[in-house]
Amino acid sequence: MKSVYLKLLRTEMSRLEKRGGFAMSEKLLRSLESSFTKPDYRIVLLLEKARLAYLVGRWDICLSILDKLESQEALFEPDDRAYFYILNGLMHQGYGDLNQALTFLEIALEEALSGSGRRAAEAALEMASLFNRIGEQERGLDFLAQVEEQLRKTPDRKLSAQLALERGLVRLREEDLAGAEECFRECLEGLEDKSPSILRGEGLRYLGIVACMDSRPQEALLPQRESLKCFLVLPYALGTAKAYSSLGQTCLQLGRYPEARFFLEKAVEVCRKLGAEAEMAKFLGKLGLVYSKLGEYQKAIEYQKQDLDISSRFGNYRALAFSLRNLGLSHKDQGDLEQAVKYLRDSRDRFAELEDEALQVKADLDLAAALLAHDRVMEAFGYLEDATALLEKRIEVTPDHVHAKYYSGLVALKSGNLHRAEASLWQALEMCQSFSMQVRQAEVHFQLAKLYMAKDDKGAAKEELLLTYRLARAYSRTSLLSEVVEMLHEIEPDALFQALLHSRY
Repeated sequence: MKSVYLKLLRTEMSRLEKRGGFAMSEKLLRSLESSFTKPDYRIVLLLEKARLAYLVGRWDICLSILDKLESQEALFEPDDRAYFYILNGLMHQGYGDLNQALTFLEIALEEALSGSGRRAAEAALEMASLFNRIGEQERGLDFLAQVEEQLRKTPDRKLSAQLALERGLVRLREEDLAGAEECFRECLEGLEDKSPSILRGEGLRYLGIVACMDSRPQEALLPQRESLKCFLVLPYALGTAKAYSSLGQTCLQLGRYPEARFFLEKAVEVCRKLGAEAEMAKFLGKLGLVYSKLGEYQKAIEYQKQDLDISSRFGNYRALAFSLRNLGLSHKDQGDLEQAVKYLRDSRDRFAELEDEALQVKADLDLAAALLAHDRVMEAFGYLEDATALLEKRIEVTPDHVHAKYYSGLVALKSGNLHRAEASLWQALEMCQSFSMQVRQAEVHFQLAKLYMAKDDKGAAKEELLLTYRLARAYSRTSLLSEVVEMLHEIEPDALFQALLHSRY
């Protein structure tokens, strides 16, 4: 009788959440408090209240409930005990204590094995998610295999959708963008309807992230806005913060810096209220990059150092590597080469220790870019060779191949090898067009203009500058625009008028 009653309760809560978000479920639980007098029934009620408190961002209440329940653990049934430990794991993960989160999730999985298969699958999915987050994909895949085995025995639509999402995250980490997108769409298609839910919000958010990684930031905005709406309707606090951050990252990529700042500041604000410092650190790092692009370098460095301090305190090695990278990029924008190289090298070393070749490539390219900006060509060439060697292992061409080819062109151009520079830059241009990398395309056109000026072909240089002007103007690349204007004036005094005419079409 009890199991039937509680199943009906959870079914009704799920129905209400689809209709009106978590608020309606909360009202239902409050109305049942007086009737749930038996200790074992009351445990279930409190667990559901803890779950809702966690989701809506009342982590203080969630912790308080979990503390009360700890003394009643002997009354728990296996599934409820597993759920208790899953919630503890989620709370510690939210606060950034990943080791403690892992301990709780391991206990949850052990307890779940003596209960229903569904709860065991939930615990295994959370374990997979945690291992994927810290970069241990192989261990994460082992747990996903356990979930698959369980779903073959007892199919579950929601868990299947969640499994698809986690598999998408693995492919995303491997930079298999097509495979990741397929998984995220499978997740969304596996849901019963389009009503707001955490899975729907996450699926939409990650579709946007894939689009950004595939150099389609404009396409990312729609699913990411839908994701934010979804989390705001529920409301799901941590999801809301992540959705704000994703929109901020997309706007950063599009060069819409004031919007990027707005969204990332909102993400930081939500996390600060939650006490989710580890998550907030990532958003602070991104916010620092935005301020760097806005030319507010001191503020950028301040945010980056906050990110580094928090990441160091929590001992998240992967997050720390990203913090160092962001700090290096901000110093690069500021023109402080020595500090930029120092932090970028440290970041690269940490990615190498993590055996993450995809991020090693990015770090090598970051270093090459920083050194080329200060005409340290031979040092840049060394890092570029390292990046190229890792890229040659990949079967498919990625945006990193574009960046590598572009920097190869710059190395050749700065070394005076105009023939090789022209070949590399034209290859980079073709790849830019295939990936719709408009900003990088503008930069390639500009370097081709410099090349043709070196060959004393002012007609070809002018054409490349006109193309650069159109793209730089469209994407608000102010510094590049000023350089283009200067070169156009040098070639032909009235060429700027032509540029303005050209930019209209």
